[in-house]
Amino acid sequence: MSCQASLAALPSRSILRRSRLSQAAATARPDAETVDSSIHKELLERLEAIHLAVQQAPNLDQLVRVPEALQLLGGISKSTWYARLNPRSPSYDPRAPKPFKLGMSEHSPSVWWRSALIAYAYACANPQATFEGGAA
Repeated sequence: MSCQASLAALPSRSILRRSRLSQAAATARPDAETVDSSIHKELLERLEAIHLAVQQAPNLDQLVRVPEALQLLGGISKSTWYARLNPRSPSYDPRAPKPFKLGMSEHSPSVWWRSALIAYAYACANPQATFEGGAA
């Protein structure tokens, strides 16, 4: 066999180059399933870290004044809310959380704990629920 004939039987340079590139790409790039599983694993690890941090965080309950309290309770009016707090009113609701003052003066603002208001709203939404109102 002549040299020319043996060279003609070999693949061309461009074919060799393409096959090398495809091999390199196949080894350098993981398949989609591996990428998806590593992304899912990383995402789960991040979510678990966030969940753990939230569980270990101190109780960050907030004090709420009248306008925000009314908004949390579904936008009821101020007179309706104070009627629910007044034991002499026909609208009195003993489950409603009691306000407290932020000072010794009678002019100090009345506030509620946000968590108590939310628990009261859930108790109103679910009549079977039992909830004792008051400051947390």
